[in-house]
Parts: sequence; structure tokens; C-alpha cells
Amino acid sequence: MLSDRSGAPLKKDVFSTPNAIKLSNSNIRATITFGYKFWFSITMHTLSIPYERIQRKDFDATLLRLEEAAVEAARNAYAPYSRFRVGAALLLSNGVVVVGSNQENAAYPSGLCAERTALFAAGAQYPNEAVEILLLVAFSEEDRVESITPCGACRQVLMETSSRHQKPFKVIMVGKEQALVLHDNRGLLPFAFDGSDLPE
Repeated sequence: MLSDRSGAPLKKDVFSTPNAIKLSNSNIRATITFGYKFWFSITMHTLSIPYERIQRKDFDATLLRLEEAAVEAARNAYAPYSRFRVGAALLLSNGVVVVGSNQENAAYPSGLCAERTALFAAGAQYPNEAVEILLLVAFSEEDRVESITPCGACRQVLMETSSRHQKPFKVIMVGKEQALVLHDNRGLLPFAFDGSDLPE
């Protein structure tokens, strides 16, 4: 049984605000019975992930240029199985734009997402250039997807990329009428695993 300090049953309290996703603070008391009673306390802390929404009418020239490149990449995706086409456009520190699209395979795990296609291409061609912006778009069949976010594996690669260059970058997820903007890619993967966890 999970209860708060007053003994009342614990209710999960998850809520969102226009500019953040948060988990509320709670003090939890639990009783586990295996012939004996053990008491322990867990303190839940708040996690906040700041982001902003930009309406299409407020898109600047850089965002529009990257969106156009990502849309073209998505149209060239190889997605015969899911028919879900994703395009990614990277702006590098030297001003070059690198694009990627999802590349599927009949052996599903052998395919690759648009984000990693673009990031690996940038790493191979411009190894010393940091990523400034990653922009994503997606189409399901012929319809533009309103909200697209990176999968877990891509989030890990985003984290490694910013760690490699010691510089976080902006992630922009663009739909039909608005864009969701994270100014720091690390917000997509709290408590991330990175090179500091490995032995030297």
C-alpha cells in the first residue's frame, strides 16, 4: 500500500503547463509484508522540461529554410513498410545544412531514423562542426504530422552529439501550424547515460 504522511492513499499527480512538463513533489510511505513489516520513505522531486511553441506566422527565415530542407528529405525517405516519412535538417556551426530521412529495412531493426541518418552524416563529413539546430518534420501517408518527437535511441545520439562538441543545441519539431522548440537537446533525455559513466 502506498500512502502519504497522513495515511491517505497516494494519488499520482502529473500535470502540464504551457511552458513545462512537471511531476509534483510527494512524500511516499510504503509497507511491504513478507512475514515482517519494513518501512521506508521515498521523496519524489520535481522535473521541469522547458519548451516553447511558435506559431507558423512567427517562423523566422532560418526556421523556414530548415523546414523546407527537412520536408524535401522526408519526401525522399525510404519507408515502404510504415509509410511514415520523417525528415531531419541540421544547421552546423559552419552554416552548412545536412539532411537525413528514415531508411527502413525488411529486417526492421536494420533501418535507421532520420535524426541519426543526419547526425551520422554530419559527423562523418564535418567531424569538427557542432550542431546548432536540429529540425524535424514527418508525414503519415501524405498527411503532415502535427507533432513529431525523436525516439529513445535518437535522443541518446543527440545527447552524445552535444557531449562530443561540448555544446547543447536547439531541437525544433515542426507541425502544420506550429513548432515545438527545446533550446537544449539534453531536455529530451533527463538522467542520460554518457561517457562519464564509462571507465577511463
